[in-house]
Amino acid sequence: MINVSYEFDQAILPVGSLLKTNILIRFRADIAESPRRNLNLSLVIDRSGSMGGAPLYHALKAADSVVEQLKPEDILSVVVYDDVVDTVVPPQPVTDKAALKNSIHAVSAGGLTNLSGGWLKGCEYVKKQLDPQKVNRVLLLTDGHANMGIQDSKILTATSGQKAEEGVITTTLGFGQSFNEDLLIGMARAANGNFYFIQSIDEASEVFSIELDSLRAVVGQNLNVTLELADGVRLVNALSLAKVSQNDVGQTAIALGELYEGEDKLLGLSLEILRSVVGDLPVMKLHYSADVVENDVIQSVSGTTDIIAKVGTVEEAAFASTSHIILELSRLTIAKAKETALEEAEQGRHQEAEQILRALVNDLRNQGLNENFEIAEEIEQLEYFSGQIAQKALSNAGRKELRDQSYQTMTRNRSDLVGRGVTVGSEITFFSMMMLHYKRDRSAQAIGNIKGLYSPT
Repeated sequence: MINVSYEFDQAILPVGSLLKTNILIRFRADIAESPRRNLNLSLVIDRSGSMGGAPLYHALKAADSVVEQLKPEDILSVVVYDDVVDTVVPPQPVTDKAALKNSIHAVSAGGLTNLSGGWLKGCEYVKKQLDPQKVNRVLLLTDGHANMGIQDSKILTATSGQKAEEGVITTTLGFGQSFNEDLLIGMARAANGNFYFIQSIDEASEVFSIELDSLRAVVGQNLNVTLELADGVRLVNALSLAKVSQNDVGQTAIALGELYEGEDKLLGLSLEILRSVVGDLPVMKLHYSADVVENDVIQSVSGTTDIIAKVGTVEEAAFASTSHIILELSRLTIAKAKETALEEAEQGRHQEAEQILRALVNDLRNQGLNENFEIAEEIEQLEYFSGQIAQKALSNAGRKELRDQSYQTMTRNRSDLVGRGVTVGSEITFFSMMMLHYKRDRSAQAIGNIKGLYSPT
């Protein structure tokens, strides 16, 4: 079954009219501990000329680490591509790891980038071995832009969604600074897969391990939510990158994708309530469905949760503290603002993009959230990037950083993904990097390191 819980940014909403509020909804698969699911996996690796040398070495080393972590019950194929698509390892059980690694080690760099050809071959292999009891996944890694085969991002993104409907999910991994992040994120979003920004080549094995661990932890798929709003309630914004659509009766439908063991799937919603009176206020009926692991097999489950807000006097609302929810919602709001600002800037509306980020900074400060360490760091970055956007000087690395941070915050809820994609260099200050190090480690040692850097020797 699926456990659904929710909290408003105010535990008690103030009575009145035209009330704006935010709600954080959590979904978690409630299952007994069971063996992790087997994998049907295809690694699709870019071996074009730009991958020559260290990048390809580390990519193949990461593929080695994947082989080492797989089990005989898993199915693996490995495809490499430049202007030619080659099958290094045809689909097979992982029974002879040494032979698989030898095949991978024989790969060398080549010419152009037929991303579509390599990816579609990987999809073909996964489809041939498709097993609903397994996690069926293509891992697509590239360091550049598609310049052969199908190059249209809209076609590739739409096809990724179609493959997902057939049961083949795609995770994309961008290597270095030259890949097309819009394409890779678009493909991952369309498929409800994952996306990773591998900025440093020696991070490849770590990122592959994170993804492999995530795949082993998949306990639910195809989580879909429908919002049946009460009269007088309007959805202002969904704080999510999930696919949002309208069903036949005009209700908002949101596809949230996979559920992971021990990890909440978060959905933030901004709502407007026309009027309220003291007491319990029905806000919506939340209908959900998903395919989850129960008794070691995949079963379809569904249910409905009534979302009710407590409404009180202005005084009661003022004393009802929900600071932890405000912080979590703020992270989602910041991520959504980054995504929206980038979209505005891409359309040439740089002033509007700047205003989105600066208005959010003012709002966060007015709420006193700048006193929180993590939000204070976010404010520093928002101010920096708003200035870069206003001057039309946002670099390629900065754009990738913003898109990656936004994606990870709104799609996953894992501590080891917090802060991924932050650029060492001109995009942020040295002090910000040390603050990020502290945020990741949360340790006294990190604090000592920071102090030591500014202490006389």
